[in-house]
Amino acid sequence: MYYCHLSDNVVSLVFRNKLLSFSALLKKSGFHLKRTSGSSSSVVVVVVVVVVVVVVVVVVVVVVVVVVVVVVVVVMTSNF
Repeated sequence: MYYCHLSDNVVSLVFRNKLLSFSALLKKSGFHLKRTSGSSSSVVVVVVVVVVVVVVVVVVVVVVVVVVVVVVVVVMTSNF
């Protein structure tokens, strides 16, 4: 139980750091795009936001699957 809780904390910490760096990167690229292109900047920013959201969702799903597999393996090995 403690191990599971610990891994959850680590995962959430890593995810929070990734999210912060993503938002910083998004801000930078957003400002850059706004400076370079005039009216189409909002469309580009929306596309970038959608791509980032999709990437974050995929990363979260992969992390959850990995954590579940690790927990199952630990439980199985501790039982036998």
